[in-house]
Amino acid sequence: MWLFKFILIVIAIVNTNELVLNDKCEELNPELDLDWISIFNGKWYQIQRYPDGNDVQCIELYFNKTSDSNYTLHFHGMENKEMVHEHAEVFIENEYTGTFKIDDREIKVLGTDPESYAILHECNFNATSNQRTIHSWIFSREMYLKPSSMENVTDLFTANISPELNLTLYEPVVHWGETCNSCSFNGALLSLIVTCVAIVKTM
Repeated sequence: MWLFKFILIVIAIVNTNELVLNDKCEELNPELDLDWISIFNGKWYQIQRYPDGNDVQCIELYFNKTSDSNYTLHFHGMENKEMVHEHAEVFIENEYTGTFKIDDREIKVLGTDPESYAILHECNFNATSNQRTIHSWIFSREMYLKPSSMENVTDLFTANISPELNLTLYEPVVHWGETCNSCSFNGALLSLIVTCVAIVKTM
């Protein structure tokens, strides 16, 4: 039965570049005692993600607090050697169930150690087709998951944090090599400063 379900999931991903399953979203209510201030503090690197047809690499997230329950999310990444930058409003919807919203998207924290890793999950249900689309991401405070963090993540999946998620289906997000060298954000900032100085000198 497990193998049959796994095969269906693989077929769904191959056909759509993202995970689409029948029926409504599962009710996921992990028992978490979250320190939201710690979670939304500092930089996060997206390390792995469920297939979604997205080719953006070198993904980094930053949060700025705007009120007690509101933050602004800043997203940086690279796609085809071009820098991608977006921002969105974040609202803590339910601090006891690990649920927050990014604009109108409902995101759930399935597991985290705010100092090292976070597993996020999103499910969107289409009543017309009676299908749900699954997204999930694994983040780290480093450009890679430390062995101890990877062990914790593996333990969570072994404990079946979500029956519809499979750790082996996550795709890696690149944070090194030529893909990211051309998008070194510090380098890009330095280049911008040099360009501005050059323009000022010509005035």
